[in-house]
Parts: sequence; structure tokens; C-alpha cells
Amino acid sequence: MTTTQIPPSTEEPAPAGGVRLAHEPALDGLRGAAVAAVVAFHLGRLRGGFLGVDLFFVLSGFLITSLLVAEWRDTGTLDLGRFWVRRARRLLPAILVLLAAVGLLVATMTPAADRGRLRGQGLATLFYVANWQRVAARTTYWDLFKSPSPLDHTWSLAIEEQFYLAWPLLVTVMLGRRLARQPGWRRRWRRKVLRLAGATAVAAAGSFVLLARFYDPERTNRAYFGTDTRIGTILLGALAAMAVRLRGGPRRGPPSRAVDAAGLGALAFMAASAARMTGLDATYYRGGLLAFAIAALVVIHASTGARAGVTGRLLSWRPLQSLGRISYGVYLWHWPVIVYLTPQRVGVGDGWHARGLVLDAVRVAVTLGVSLVSYRWIELPIRYGALRGTAARLATAGAVAVVFAVIVASTAPDRQAEAAARNEVPAVLTKTNTPITTASVPTSVPPGGVKVLAVGDSGAWFLKAGLQLVAAQRGDSAVAQGEVNCSILMPELRSRLVTGEVLRAGRGCPQRLERWMQLVDRFRPDVVLYYLANAGGIGKVRLNGQWLTDCDPEFDSYLRTRLGAETQMLAARGAKVVLFTTPYVVNLVDPKQSEREVDCRTRTYEQVVRDHPEVTLIDLKSFVKRYEDRGESLHRDVIHLSDKGAVIVSKWVLPQLERIAAGQPPR
Repeated sequence: MTTTQIPPSTEEPAPAGGVRLAHEPALDGLRGAAVAAVVAFHLGRLRGGFLGVDLFFVLSGFLITSLLVAEWRDTGTLDLGRFWVRRARRLLPAILVLLAAVGLLVATMTPAADRGRLRGQGLATLFYVANWQRVAARTTYWDLFKSPSPLDHTWSLAIEEQFYLAWPLLVTVMLGRRLARQPGWRRRWRRKVLRLAGATAVAAAGSFVLLARFYDPERTNRAYFGTDTRIGTILLGALAAMAVRLRGGPRRGPPSRAVDAAGLGALAFMAASAARMTGLDATYYRGGLLAFAIAALVVIHASTGARAGVTGRLLSWRPLQSLGRISYGVYLWHWPVIVYLTPQRVGVGDGWHARGLVLDAVRVAVTLGVSLVSYRWIELPIRYGALRGTAARLATAGAVAVVFAVIVASTAPDRQAEAAARNEVPAVLTKTNTPITTASVPTSVPPGGVKVLAVGDSGAWFLKAGLQLVAAQRGDSAVAQGEVNCSILMPELRSRLVTGEVLRAGRGCPQRLERWMQLVDRFRPDVVLYYLANAGGIGKVRLNGQWLTDCDPEFDSYLRTRLGAETQMLAARGAKVVLFTTPYVVNLVDPKQSEREVDCRTRTYEQVVRDHPEVTLIDLKSFVKRYEDRGESLHRDVIHLSDKGAVIVSKWVLPQLERIAAGQPPR
């Protein structure tokens, strides 16, 4: 998934030395609301919660620029060294601890096959280039089904840090190193700030133009993760900070009724956007993000100042303020907690039902607990001077070296774990299926046994080993022809994942039915099991020039017609045809929509069975859900059965297939 994240409270004023800004409770509340939205998004509870990242970008630009411009005005100079030291003291301790902890978790809890790809993410996070590492990465079909990385959320921190490094230098160049306190200095100060504001406005506009220009519905990575395309919201915040300073500083009285009403309206717009907007549609890249950022500026204007209005009082709600103060830790830890506190480890189910809410409550509680520990015993002591001077520099260099070593060591392949995974069942399931080849057919079949042919997408391919193992144990014979990234679900041979990436089917995909019919002719199965694992929430497919999926009437009609035709072809040699319902998908973007789409798929299957009574429907979805609700996963990823899951499913379904072959109904 385009998994999306937020850089939290990294822009608070310095605790000692330099210029300090007046504390604004409403801005703490905004931080709290932003990080809460992102946590809800990653829990699958808020469709557009990723917009919290944009709110924080605006806040960062506003507060950091307020500090820089105020310091230059009040002291006549910018102490860049002190600024960067403050940033390092604020940011580095917690993220170094996080990286060390993640390294240990990766070494002990991440599947061995997934560790290698985490090395690049870990090092990119350590050196604050994670966003460009994501741009350079190329999402493939299999990337969607890998275990999520505990560092998927660090790209936004990289953009923040790049801003912290470059922006003070640019401000110094535009304003000048020193502001001489000679007659007319206020006029010169104003003129230089106006010049900086003009350049900032041009740069922000250019960034939004690049965002729209780089948007590609088939590959959103470049537009979404690029510093140049995302800096626009930060620069808008910086522009607002300059406007505040040019007018003489924060408002000294309460906001007017019009300003307060505008703030409430902007807040409502932001909430509606968080409920409805997605990061895949053109709206976000071509105006939606700009509108959201402007609304955030309106809220900041309405909620700050010496006396708060209604907007400010809402955002100054004490729980939101408290969450805002620890938002950096909440941000750092919430995603690794979600990744590693799976339903299986916690022992409860996932989804929108009550047990899913229990799982989310556990994740939130652990996140808050770890964040409070980080804030109290890691962030605050170092931020307020636990280490200074040479000791601080040596400690920082040593900590970076240790974390570097931990990342490299923890992401080394674990050969023993890989071997154990391969031995989970006697037949090995790998990811090397070539769709243009045809499965081999047994030269001999046990007498009296049932011959089963499993066809479909990669779901059938991952079922293969377990099905063949259990069939042999029962005296049956099984052949499976699963097609990777190729099925009836790709009528125009293209699909678009929830990440925004577009995949094209393999070169042999158009010959899919020919391969199946060759197997039918050679193997002469008693039963053909048709299994599609790819379902709701994974993405959309191209049909008649549109991106559609289950629940879209045009797609449902297409699938009903084509599936009916294909089942008739498979039954033409006398085999009984069985449809496997598609299990629910583990989807982080919109789980409710995902479940709706899977249910629509089931209704389409039911209609196919009504149209063709000779076709039998077996409810794999309900069988798998019973396991998942007990906290026992049968999946290796979001849709594919694990080796163990394939065996469990095969032990359940083969007796039913034997009954169907004998002309009896399944049980």
C-alpha cells in the first residue's frame, strides 16, 4: 500500500538560548489532531488520514520560519550552528533509539525473506534520504504482498530534515548574515523579508506545479515522495510566518467573528477531506492538496494569538494538547507497533468488528506508553542539556555508528530461518511461477482416487503444494495451474494497485485459457477448482477504458458473463466445476470498502451458480474468516495462503471435492 505518514512535533521552539516563540496551545492541538488522523489512517479507520502529513508540513514551515525571522529581527543575525544543534538534540535521540529497536525486531520477528529489503530503508532513514529511496524503488506485483516495513513511515521525516538543513541557509542568503541596527533598519528588515516572501511564494507555486506535473495515475511514487513536489506545503507555512511577522507579530486580541467563522469552516473542510480524499486520485495532486494547505493556514490564523476564539478553544482541548506534545514519539512508534502487533500475536481478530477494535485499542495503548517513555526519559533529558559540547558530539557519533551496525547486522539474511520456512511443508512454495508454462500432469493416478485440477490466479498457485500433499495422503491426485498477475480479473491485461502502481500482465496471459484446456485434455480431471485470491481492496482493473472493480455494475456484469463462459469451457469434458469464494483482504487503506468489494464478488459468484446450476460454490471466505477471527492467520500476506494455510484449506476442501465428484453435495 501507499502506506502514508506524518512528521510530528519537530518544530517546537528552543528550550534554551536564542529566540523563543510564545506558546500556542492550539498548535499543540493541531499536532495532536494530525498525528491522531495518521494513526487512524494506518489502522484502516480514516480514509484520508494521510493528510495529517500535510498539516504537519504546514506547521513546520510556519514555526521554523517564525523562529528564523524573529531571531534575525531581534538579534540582527542567524546562528545557524545553534539552530542545527537544537534540531539534532530534538530529533536524533528518539529516532536512533527507534532504529536500534526496529533492528532488533527485524532480526527476531520479520520473515527472513523480507529482511534484505529493509537494509536500504534503514540506512536511508538514518541519513534522512528515505523519501528518495522510496522514489528510486520500483514497486512490483510481489511488493504488495510482502510484510509491511516498520520504516515505511520515515520518508516524511527525511523531507523535514532536508528542509531544516537547506532552509536556514536560503534564509541567510536572502536576508543577509547581519542586520545592522542603524537608522531605517526596520524598513530594511521589512524590505528583505518581503523579498524572501516573494521568492518563497514563487518556489511554493513551482512545487505545486511539479506535483501536478509529476502525477501519473500509473505511478504516484515520484509525485508523492519527492522533496521538490512536497515542499510546497512547507513553504506555504513559511510564507504565512513571514506575513505574521510583517504585520507586527501574532494577534494581540481575540479573532473577529468573521475570522473565527472562517477558521471553523476551514477546520470542517479539513475534516471532510480527511474522511473522503485518497492519495491515488488526481484531485489530491491537482488542487486538493493546495486547498487543504490553505485551509490549514486559515485555521492557524484563527486559532493563534493572545486570546483564543472558538476555533482556538476547540484545538486547545487538553487531550489534544497532550497528544501534540508527544506527537514526535507517537509518530515514530505507532507504525512499528502496528506492523508487529498483528492479530495473531495479540490473539484477537482484525477488521471493523468488536475484536478488531480491541486490537486497535491495544496498538494505541502500546504506542502511547512507548511514546511517553521516549518523551520522558529520552527526548526531554537530551533536549534540556543532559549532554553538551564534546561529550554530546562523541555520544552522537558513537550512537550513529552503533545504529548503523545494528541495521546492517539485523538485515542480513537468516539462512536457518529460510530453510525452516522451506521445510514447513514438503513441497516448496516460491515466487518463481512463470505464467507461460503449463503444469505437469502425473503419469500415474491412484486407483479409485479423485483427480482435481485447480486453476485461477496466484491464489491457486500458492494452494498448489498443500493441495498436492493432502491429495496424495488421501489417495487422490491434484494438479494446479495458478497464473501470477494474470486472470479473468484483468480483461485489458492491466491492474492498478492501491499504491497507485499499474501492473501489466505477463506475455503469456492471453493464452491462459488455452493452457487450462490443455491440462483438462491431458489430465481429464473429475473436478476443476476455480480460485481467485485477488479481490476487493487490492486495486482496480482496466475495463472499457475505465478503472473498475467489484461493486461497479459494469465490472460485476463482465465478471458474471465471463466467469460463466469459462466455467462452461472447463466443464465441457465432463468435469464438475467448483468456485471458491474469495476470502477477505487485509487492507490498510479502506477495510470497510475492501469488505464490501469482497462481498460483491461473492454475490457475483452466487449469480453465476444460479445461471449455471452445474457449477458448485464452496465458501472458502467463511472458512478462512473463522480462523482469522480466532487470531489464527492462514495467509502469508494480504491475500495468498501460507504453506500451513494451504494444507489446512486442502484438508477441509478435498473431502467436499470427493463428494462432488461422486455426484453428492458438499458438506
